[in-house]
Amino acid sequence: KTEEHLIVSVGVQSYVALAKGPLVPSHLLICPIEHVATSASSTKDLMEEMELFQSALQKYYESEGNETLLWERTLPTKGVSHMHYQLLPVAPRFVADAERNLLGEAKRLGLEFKQMEKGATVKEVLGNMPFIRFKFGRDALSYIAEGGNSFDSRDA
Repeated sequence: KTEEHLIVSVGVQSYVALAKGPLVPSHLLICPIEHVATSASSTKDLMEEMELFQSALQKYYESEGNETLLWERTLPTKGVSHMHYQLLPVAPRFVADAERNLLGEAKRLGLEFKQMEKGATVKEVLGNMPFIRFKFGRDALSYIAEGGNSFDSRDA
């Protein structure tokens, strides 16, 4: 449950909130209001609304001179999973490092990335295959957010 003081904007089916343990001050979340396990299991209307928020936040990050790094996270909560998007502003000079760091961390952990074509959905790429995110995304991305400085996400 998101603490109300962290909520930035509320739509019909989703909302934007500040991250409780942000990697950087403008680390944001886009969350469905109802429990949804993954974007692959969500409705078209929900995804369209979340994409509107995503587009607006991307424009905001660009106005600040940053690129947007977005990832989906699924958290199990009381017998049901709940997905959300995490958005992180990244300085353009670190974008090239982002891919290298993510792929390197994935290889170290024995994980494999599948590249999605523009316009493809998670469901089209993975079908019903589960996908998970633990500390992997946070630790790899924190390195990027901190501009290549070492960062322990437990300090956030």
